[in-house]
Amino acid sequence: MKPKILVIDDEPLILMTIEKALVKSGYDVTTTSDTEAFLKALSETGADILIVDLHLGAVDTEAFIAKATGMAPNAKLLVVSGSVANVRFENYLQKPFKIVDLRNKVKDLLK
Repeated sequence: MKPKILVIDDEPLILMTIEKALVKSGYDVTTTSDTEAFLKALSETGADILIVDLHLGAVDTEAFIAKATGMAPNAKLLVVSGSVANVRFENYLQKPFKIVDLRNKVKDLLK
């Protein structure tokens, strides 16, 4: 069974890029820019990895991340952001990132 990855970002180009890169690597990827759709997909299908943009407009991202990780305690979290590197999160990828770095990070998280 393919590893399941849920991605939320408010930039459509980033979502498309992440989806294409990870589908090509053999993952089952669901993307959205809507927090409710993300949580619904998480509750319906679960996930092995949650990729979350740190800045989602007016959303309290820290509370959103806490809720999502609470719903899927075994899922790995990868936070992405264009702002300065955020050391609060164990797994962080600075935008813009290279596709190879994204794929390597996901592969490491699944080990």
